[in-house]
Amino acid sequence: MKLKKAAAERKIKLDFLLPNFDKHKANKTYYDWASKVIYWCIEWRFINANNKIIIDERCCESKTMNELIEKYVVSCDSLSSLAGYRSKGLGKILLLLKAEGVRKSCNRFYRMDVSKTLQENLQEKTIVEFPVIYVIFDSDLQDYDIINNNEDIVAEETRKHKNHYFPMVRKNKGKADANSKGGNGVASESTTYNSQKPVNFLFSNDTDAMDDDDDDSSD
Repeated sequence: MKLKKAAAERKIKLDFLLPNFDKHKANKTYYDWASKVIYWCIEWRFINANNKIIIDERCCESKTMNELIEKYVVSCDSLSSLAGYRSKGLGKILLLLKAEGVRKSCNRFYRMDVSKTLQENLQEKTIVEFPVIYVIFDSDLQDYDIINNNEDIVAEETRKHKNHYFPMVRKNKGKADANSKGGNGVASESTTYNSQKPVNFLFSNDTDAMDDDDDDSSD
């Protein structure tokens, strides 16, 4: 599909959940084929404002993180719940990208470089549907488990396959007697597999899963 391919070209691993998941339904990320630009859906979580959540449906990948967040913490006076962020100012606010595809990902984060673009911050990362970004005060950074590199990704990918793929395996060991031994004197062993394909109960294996969404904006 166009969106996933475009993400891969940017060194971003983009995964999609199955269609019945709320996060999949909420995903408005799309690839503009004419301009060759990805417009990401972003979930902002303002932790110091009672975990207020704001969904941005159209965030241009070429904008810096400062440009994307400033409308909430600098110029938006209508959101009284974010007054604490505005009083802090951009210099005292940090952006943490929720980690995916790494061990203990539910509690781990990447610290984003606010001077770099969204695309640059997502490179070499795994994104499930769309980025989830925590907006925190810099004084609270010690409360978060920050990942400084991608050393855990390979280990997590191995675990994911073990947990979400279920081929039925049946092993029939040959009898260890003189009649069942092969020419090399080792008892024979046969392994049979269920004819059904492994089923992934979390992520969509259908590469056309979001083609309908892409076609409207990418062709």
